[in-house]
Amino acid sequence: MPADPPAPDLLELPAERAVRLLALRHLGEAAEARARVHADTDEEALHDFRVALRRLRSLVRTYARPLDDAVSRRQRRRLRKLAAATNEARDLEVQLAWLAAREPVLSDEGKRGVAALTAELRGRRAAAREAALRQVTDRFDRLRPKLQRRLARYRCAVRLDAPGAETPFAVTAAARVSALAAGLAGALAAVSGAEHQEQAHRARIAAKRLRYALEPLAALDVPGGAAPLRRLRRLQDTLGEMRDAHLLGERLRARIGRATAPDAAGLREIARLADGDVERHYAHVERAWLGDGAAGFFAQLDALARWLTTRAGTTPPRTFLLSALPEAAQAAGASDIAAGWLPGEHILEALTRTHDAAGTRWVRSLRAALGPHRLELEEELTPELGEALWPLTEGRRLSKRRFRVPDGNAAWEIDEYPGRGVVLARAPHELPAELLPEWIEPFVLREVSGERGFEDATLARQGN
Repeated sequence: MPADPPAPDLLELPAERAVRLLALRHLGEAAEARARVHADTDEEALHDFRVALRRLRSLVRTYARPLDDAVSRRQRRRLRKLAAATNEARDLEVQLAWLAAREPVLSDEGKRGVAALTAELRGRRAAAREAALRQVTDRFDRLRPKLQRRLARYRCAVRLDAPGAETPFAVTAAARVSALAAGLAGALAAVSGAEHQEQAHRARIAAKRLRYALEPLAALDVPGGAAPLRRLRRLQDTLGEMRDAHLLGERLRARIGRATAPDAAGLREIARLADGDVERHYAHVERAWLGDGAAGFFAQLDALARWLTTRAGTTPPRTFLLSALPEAAQAAGASDIAAGWLPGEHILEALTRTHDAAGTRWVRSLRAALGPHRLELEEELTPELGEALWPLTEGRRLSKRRFRVPDGNAAWEIDEYPGRGVVLARAPHELPAELLPEWIEPFVLREVSGERGFEDATLARQGN
């Protein structure tokens, strides 16, 4: 089983500590997969090992400076060679799957070509897999304890006259995301045709590095981290499938010159299918990513980096006025809330009764300004005390229905006020406008954060 996600406060930790925790997590995942690779019944073990190792290597590359004293140049080279050891087995596996999927639509000549090529590739895959397993066992088992030991500790200089001098992981992550995004944009700009396979391959590598940098941020509930991650996975898959089809086409053309006439005809038929896949995948990349196709994606990353940079800020969560209740909210369970305010000028005291599937709860809250500070207190009441105090709120009441729409580890709160034509959405994060979820964006009329006219206490007075 994979390790538990990093602690939610990882963004606030010093970068040197945070990246070591992430590196140890990937190392542990690789070790778990390594323990399964020789089991005959576990076909996914080598793939899982490969993925964990690539995540570890990408992290080491992305955060080279914070990890400089933990992973030596020699260990980085060994990681690179270890990751490369599984490449051939993976490529052959993909090509065999591609041939098996296309075989039903081929002519008899094409099917004979597939049969001959499949037999050859299976033999090469078995040899490549055996070689990869030997290297996994030998090289990884020697490398792992050294990395484990070096990653488990680090030294830092603490200056008493400069508290907080260590850079938090959020700030370092923001800088790396911005740099990797710029690298992907430059790599995509170099792709201007299906024949530019090397440029497309470099763009795929850039997308993969950016994806690996975003994955731990999405796991930490960074607002907007999941949406660009999904797009990157699709881009990486599309570019990968295009490259696989291209390499298979090259392999087929090399065989055609040595084949007999009947066999050559079948190989040409398969090669045409591979070339068609290359063109189809390139058309998708061109439409979704080249030119202005990716402008929205990179704007999301810019907003995400800004949010990370200002992670320690005190900006409250944002509130938006909606045109209607979104479908995503309608699908969520609702709570019926009645709120009332007791008389008072300088102290705001409210009673709230919430009824949902868990039952009915009463809460009393108090807010007061004390000079430059604001006091906020809250306590749960017994039903008897809540009912006894409720008559004091007459003339200052409102009712609403609250829907909670999950967003990572948190949730949006959507409040619908019956009879008032008001629907408000409160973000669970300090959210840049560019990172509004797709399900809510069409319903947003405007932001009303801080507008007293849309506070519950004001709405209660307006309705009475």
